[in-house]
Amino acid sequence: MAKTLLSVVFFALVAPLVLSDAAALRSNVTYNSNTTRPRALQEDCSVNAALLNDLINLALPTINDAIQQYAPDPLELNLAGTINAGFLDILGCSLSTDLTYNFGGISGLSGIFIETLEVIPGTESISAGCSTTLWSGAFNVVIASLSSLSLNDLGANWIANACGLAISPGVGGNIVTNNPYIGGTIDLAGEVCGAALNINFAQVIDSLTISYSSVEASLDNIPPFLGDVVTTATRELSILLQNELINQVEPAIRPVIEEQLVSAQFFSPTRVIPIQMGFLRNGMIQGMQSLVNETASFLGFGGSD
Repeated sequence: MAKTLLSVVFFALVAPLVLSDAAALRSNVTYNSNTTRPRALQEDCSVNAALLNDLINLALPTINDAIQQYAPDPLELNLAGTINAGFLDILGCSLSTDLTYNFGGISGLSGIFIETLEVIPGTESISAGCSTTLWSGAFNVVIASLSSLSLNDLGANWIANACGLAISPGVGGNIVTNNPYIGGTIDLAGEVCGAALNINFAQVIDSLTISYSSVEASLDNIPPFLGDVVTTATRELSILLQNELINQVEPAIRPVIEEQLVSAQFFSPTRVIPIQMGFLRNGMIQGMQSLVNETASFLGFGGSD
């Protein structure tokens, strides 16, 4: 009888505190309304994951400023080759056409920025302390661009041979990648020291992927007799640039993203300390819940939530 009475009194005092603290902490979680796209947090995402997302988002403006400052722009490609554009028949004379190109560089990378950076629920690790909190997790990252990526210097020439007569007119034009987006997963780790956020580790997992709404190539100064092969040439140029976005652009920007994340620091007593207190409070709630479960088990009520 005494054992049952003690258990009832314990739960009557402790359980409301645990439930009210958990509810209050959840109600205090806010989201960044300034992002371009809605945040994609799962409904069952833990409170720590939501707090960690809010913490990282505080530093994004500083991180993006640094990325735009150090991104290679233009990015030199040093890519040359020849595209066979097919044959034409002009007045009974067979005309072979090739387009030689010598790409200069891609411009527009100084406009890239991290649009969203969100922890994958369940990967977060929080070790909350009164003065320092250590954190880590795997984050989904989406990188957008303020402008299109363009290759404005084709360095191209048509090389045509008609019945033994060599023709080599110069060609101008460009290739534009519209609405480029770069995505991937990145491991991050850092610490909160008082009112300061530090990111100490950043590493892209595998490689970043590049997507876009379209890649368009245009050619100027086309000789009239080459008009029928322009479609073939521009299609091949577009495919070529798509491949180079993967082969050369991704390796060039990946270290910039990683280095500027690690270099980022953010200090704000009014914005960082409340999140740090949230980590501490959540740790206390989890500890209290464990105590409730262990005490209930000891008193014979079982240890389930």
